[in-house]
Amino acid sequence: MRRYNASELKAKVERAGFVVVKLTSFVSLLLPLMAISRLRKKWGECDVMSELKLGGIINTILEKILNLEMNLIRLGVHLPFGGSLLLIAIKHLE
Repeated sequence: MRRYNASELKAKVERAGFVVVKLTSFVSLLLPLMAISRLRKKWGECDVMSELKLGGIINTILEKILNLEMNLIRLGVHLPFGGSLLLIAIKHLE
């Protein structure tokens, strides 16, 4: 799996002939939970499959948090940090 920082991703997409329309981080509000999860994996204290078996209420809360981020991005808010990057680009046909 390849991970990019924002500038690397943007440069790679532009080199491919695209024009970047939007570039932002997302999963920002859940970043602390992601960090804890990754630390637990690193220390061998976590069953990876258990993270996929969240209870209904917890899953609903996490979904609402991600929906809030999605709406902020739609409103034009730039999230400077997060667990993932979102890039939207168009390709000019010449």
